Amino acid sequence: LVHSRQALDPTGVMLALAAGGFWALYIVFAQKAGAELGGQTTAYGLAIAAVLALPFGVAEAGPALVAPSILAGALLVGLFSSALPFWLEMVALTRMSARLYGTLTCLEPALGALAGFLFLHEILTGLQCLGVAAVIAAAFGATMTNKPPVPSPE
Repeated sequence: LVHSRQALDPTGVMLALAAGGFWALYIVFAQKAGAELGGQTTAYGLAIAAVLALPFGVAEAGPALVAPSILAGALLVGLFSSALPFWLEMVALTRMSARLYGTLTCLEPALGALAGFLFLHEILTGLQCLGVAAVIAAAFGATMTNKPPVPSPE
């Protein structure tokens, strides 16, 4: 176990706090968009992302970008790394509270640690395992105690 006596980097702390804030905004706005537009939310979002990213791809790869083998691979990667996961997020966000969804997404690093162990043979320290277990316990507790939202009186 390596102990570090370095102070926290204020820029890193501010960026981490900003990332957390933007993640909270994403959850709130994605939930509203998913409720309003349903499955189309993912299509609109990915179309906007494609339009924004396309000039960079064309500038870097030029005509090679539209080669059939490249396009086929890009479509598969886009489908399984973006379209399907974001569509599933929209489905989940319209069926659960933002609080519960935010808690459950905290499990992603635990799944990443499991993948690292299984595929890359990475080993977590005891303290890291305890942290992962605490997050899993919190997510389990939040799921078990989640109550459906109470409709507002109109």
